Amino acid sequence: TQKILIQKYYVPYHRTIQRKINELDLQLCLDCHSMASYAPNISPDGNKKKRPLFCLSNQDGKTSSNEMILLLADSIAESFEIDKSEIRLNDPFHGGYITKTYGNNPIPWIQIEMSREMYLLKPWFDEKTLEMKSAHLKDLNKKFEKSLRVFFSNIQ
Repeated sequence: TQKILIQKYYVPYHRTIQRKINELDLQLCLDCHSMASYAPNISPDGNKKKRPLFCLSNQDGKTSSNEMILLLADSIAESFEIDKSEIRLNDPFHGGYITKTYGNNPIPWIQIEMSREMYLLKPWFDEKTLEMKSAHLKDLNKKFEKSLRVFFSNIQ
């Protein structure tokens, strides 16, 4: 079963990533995830510790320059209108498999973890109907797009 899953999903996914790296003129790649608002006991920052709104990871400077990750953090803080203390670098995460595998090989990669608190709590999520407010999700998408525009307008 594991071999079938690897052949069906893993191999084509990574083949596509490698093809896109070779075909496109990429300046930065992002590996985007969501994270629980509070750390589960099995996580690197366990014991129900409150997490920031964002965690940006570059394997402590191995998968992108530290200047690049700092500029992205500034761009996110500005676009989401949040304090920079709500964005942590390489804490609690340092970058997962994708970031480690492809980062600075030759394109910089940054992992972005966004807290589910930003969209899975009241008033944006109705626990009875299990529906999210689509207007709020669109607003988050616009803010993220703005973050990237700000980032690329400031990158040298």
